[in-house]
Amino acid sequence: MTDYTAVDEKLERLVYKFIHDRVHRDDYGAVYELLGVVRVTLNIEYDKDPMTRNLGPEFVMDAEKEADGSIVLYDSGMTHREVIDFDYSREGETYSFIHWYMRKDLEISEADRARYRSIADKLYLIHSILIMRRMLHFARHHDTQSGIFNGVGIRASYRQAIAEEPSVKYVVLYIDLQNFKYINERHGSKTGDEVIVQFSRRLTTYLSADEGVGRLGGDNFVMYVRTENLDKMLHRLESFAVNDLQTAPGKIFNLASWIGVSSDDTEDDIAIRIEHASTAVMFGKQRLRQKVVFYSPRFTEILENNRRIAALFKPALVKKEFNAYFQAKVDMTTGKIVGFETLCRWIHDGEFIFPDQFIPVIDRMGLIHELDLEILRLTCESMVRWRQQGLKVPVLSVNFSRKDIFIPDIEKQILSIVKEHDLEPCDIEIEITETSSETEYERIMDFTKTLKDMGFRIAIDDFGTGYSSLSLIHNINADVIKIDKSFVSNIQEGSKAEILVESIISIAKKLDMEPVAEGVETEEEGRHLLKMGCITAQGYYYSRPVDFAHTTEILQSDPYRPIGKQD
Repeated sequence: MTDYTAVDEKLERLVYKFIHDRVHRDDYGAVYELLGVVRVTLNIEYDKDPMTRNLGPEFVMDAEKEADGSIVLYDSGMTHREVIDFDYSREGETYSFIHWYMRKDLEISEADRARYRSIADKLYLIHSILIMRRMLHFARHHDTQSGIFNGVGIRASYRQAIAEEPSVKYVVLYIDLQNFKYINERHGSKTGDEVIVQFSRRLTTYLSADEGVGRLGGDNFVMYVRTENLDKMLHRLESFAVNDLQTAPGKIFNLASWIGVSSDDTEDDIAIRIEHASTAVMFGKQRLRQKVVFYSPRFTEILENNRRIAALFKPALVKKEFNAYFQAKVDMTTGKIVGFETLCRWIHDGEFIFPDQFIPVIDRMGLIHELDLEILRLTCESMVRWRQQGLKVPVLSVNFSRKDIFIPDIEKQILSIVKEHDLEPCDIEIEITETSSETEYERIMDFTKTLKDMGFRIAIDDFGTGYSSLSLIHNINADVIKIDKSFVSNIQEGSKAEILVESIISIAKKLDMEPVAEGVETEEEGRHLLKMGCITAQGYYYSRPVDFAHTTEILQSDPYRPIGKQD
């Protein structure tokens, strides 16, 4: 016979402890033991219960489960006699069931069954809230889409791993999927989501029991693995196929990753290690063009310098610290100057900050157009001053970044600056580099056409280094094609560079465009270019970029001679 007084006392203490302390399985197990219950399971209709409708069964994955998805709430291990079911409904729809498995030797009266419901309801409330707490804990520590750890969870998992096994050394990997944007754009976000889920699940199969993986959002993941497993993990991450997608049947996606590695196992702070690995990925993508990069403290020094550059940029514009330097373009057959390219130099506190130190930083800040427009102003000012001195000034070229083309009304801003200085658009040549982006390509065509219609000369800079070369010169009415110095410096008789340069020169002339060779440093290079039909050269053979005063002297003295007749 069940002692319900003892049950009520245990239940009362259980409720009190549930409210004020943490409840363990043994706490409510004592109540079930008095009732003769040997096992309790719960079935939840996840799409019907308002608390779980949008969560799904994975949110209670830390509870024991049956093959049919039932959650095991209590199990004494004893055999049972019968199962008593309790259903729970809301607004006439049943959303969960509790199943009590009763002790085999227990005699159950009708009076017992009548009392069970009231007790089951109280215990159900406790179980429901415990499950909700599990769900909240899971949601806090896991990515809702893939089910693996999120940033909070992977950090907690790493701290637990090193606390349990202090002698084990781990490396931390930051993983950035390559070209994932392409999948979303071409096949839709649902396919992208499915790829992320499959990728996440695959990563979990690569791990040992004491290793972990988490998703930080988008297509960015972080892993910690034993140092001795690093090479094997990197090999697995090189490339693998994702297929059998419901949203893209028959499609196979070969995924590759940018990977940053933090191998400093003396650093215990996982947040710092993730930051280091992330920094390594950034350097791999943007600077080194390497898929796998190991973090170096040098990277942090560079980043700190970049932050310093970023902080100095706006004040430097106000203080007029940026200067226009000019490099001559020379007709190699006559030695006459036919133009100058304006280049930017930054002098801060009497010291040069070199372009490769600040141009990429300002470009990533999205402020490169401010610098380019400032250099255009300085170029126009210089031309006005030279004309006031009675000097004949050839066309001056100004570079504009590809990112400039997406600035609203950038063409009008360029024209406005030129007009403010009482100059004509034909006095200025706008140089813009090639692109590999379809979106950029279409905008470049609009940008250059608008400027051309305004009267500006157009030059395609670094020709041959992009992916749109032939298409670009086919669709853009440019005046000048500048042959990249990487080709010029490798010109040798019968070399591939010679064949490419000769082809570029031939195409340019047939399209009524002027070829200009960049980076000419020796007379031999000049002779070779002349032999191939390129007349105009720019490079150290004639002059380094120089400031306004030295450029004035060049304009006054006309110091250059034809190739072969230099003093």
